[in-house]
Amino acid sequence: IVSWFVGILAFFANLIVLVKHLRSITRSKNIVVLTNKGLIILVSFGDLLIGCYLITISVLDSLIFRDDYCHKQIDWITSTECSVIGVLSTIGSQISLFAMTGLSIVRICVILNSRRTPVRVNVVNSLFVALVIVLLAMASVAIA
Repeated sequence: IVSWFVGILAFFANLIVLVKHLRSITRSKNIVVLTNKGLIILVSFGDLLIGCYLITISVLDSLIFRDDYCHKQIDWITSTECSVIGVLSTIGSQISLFAMTGLSIVRICVILNSRRTPVRVNVVNSLFVALVIVLLAMASVAIA
């Protein structure tokens, strides 16, 4: 019951955050806001994957295994489905971890450079932020 609740809550809450930030990212006025929104989108996407993992495990536990998991354990652990949702979970965790690390680094840089005027968003800055975010996501997948 708890995994159902947490999985559904994680899925829908992160879906809302994704939609909200994807809609507003084009209105970012400076590079710090753009970077923060991009990294929040990454955290939200990673947590959305974790929500999908929890929902999948909950469905399998209540519909397929029920009280018979011990007898099906070897078949389940060696199955392709188990491997796929394990990779899904790992990728989601890694994306969230790297994005949170990126957010922390951005916050430290903002604090250290608090007296400077924030850089305005332009095409080059936007492409650089997008490249960093894509590299973070790719590193997460590569580690998984």
